[in-house]
Amino acid sequence: MLILKIADSAAAERVLGGVVKGIYAIAAIQIITAILIAALEADYFLAGGAAADGFIYALLAFLAHRFKSRVAVVILLLVSVVAVIASALNANVLLAALLMWFSIRTAQAVFVLRKAAPSPEGASDPPVESTIGGSK
Repeated sequence: MLILKIADSAAAERVLGGVVKGIYAIAAIQIITAILIAALEADYFLAGGAAADGFIYALLAFLAHRFKSRVAVVILLLVSVVAVIASALNANVLLAALLMWFSIRTAQAVFVLRKAAPSPEGASDPPVESTIGGSK
């Protein structure tokens, strides 16, 4: 699921479902960490940031999965890049790198699905004949 190329829309749906679950798990870890930090009264600023990160990850993953939103996956990818850069200064690099990998696969799956989706104009519509300038 994480290494293979996405060949068709069915494979993209499977990949998208799997990586979104992974992003939800990372979001849950972030939110639980925030709750524990707040419960220990260690650092409310850090707890608020961790909770906000978790909710942002979950929201963007939901939008990407439900609506196949390219905007959501691009924002998710940018957020994950920022998370990797920010966590390079502390010990949470593995979780951020995993989030970035999931974001890349989510973006790949959504773009494959959007490419395979039928156009809204509809290719099966008959051609329209112009009658401008007179009648037949």
